[in-house]
Amino acid sequence: MLPRLALALFLAACSAPQTQAPTATPPPLATSEQITAAEQEPLSGDALDWNAPVAPFNVIGNIHYVGMEGVSAFLITTPEGHILLDGGFAQSAPQIIASVEALGFDIADVRYLLNSHAHFDHAAGLARLQRASGAEMIAAQRTSRRWKLAAFRSARRNP
Repeated sequence: MLPRLALALFLAACSAPQTQAPTATPPPLATSEQITAAEQEPLSGDALDWNAPVAPFNVIGNIHYVGMEGVSAFLITTPEGHILLDGGFAQSAPQIIASVEALGFDIADVRYLLNSHAHFDHAAGLARLQRASGAEMIAAQRTSRRWKLAAFRSARRNP
């Protein structure tokens, strides 16, 4: 089931309409202070369980699972640079980085961060991951207006 889901997400991302690349370098997703504050906010309830560590693994071909127990993140590797799909909670980012490295890849080789949707359990870790990788953030136009806000919501409730 997981390989099919990963493949479906990847194919959906590839079939989305292409937009022109931005001409200016986008501003950082968050300041260092905002990232640190978000990472230090304690998780509780379901979020704590969802963020439990899981060993990274290969899903199929060049698609790797680098997420947590209940929050997925996928690394799609290519010779031209890697794509990281979703960033988990703010507290997930260090674990995602460690999972990428445990598979033998370098977080600095991630070229694109792809956000599936603007829930904090998928978007909140993206600022730290962007800072660590230098990757370009990719999100649907509708989502991109909302995900920045979602990235710093409290993990006390499920969107």
